[in-house]
Amino acid sequence: MRLNCNPYYETKFGAAYLGNSLELMAGILDESIDLICTSPPFALVRKKECGNVDADEYVKVKD
Repeated sequence: MRLNCNPYYETKFGAAYLGNSLELMAGILDESIDLICTSPPFALVRKKECGNVDADEYVKVKD
């Protein structure tokens, strides 16, 4: 399976893609994924210069 973009990292075992997961997954066939790994909210624990949101705010459920 290939997406319409180049992988960020690739080995003989598979590929990793960097981007907006909602946009990337729109081009994937159903039942063709074994694993999806994302970083938030772990990456939000420490404040960064770029102005990331707090982890609690990130995981807050919207009504």
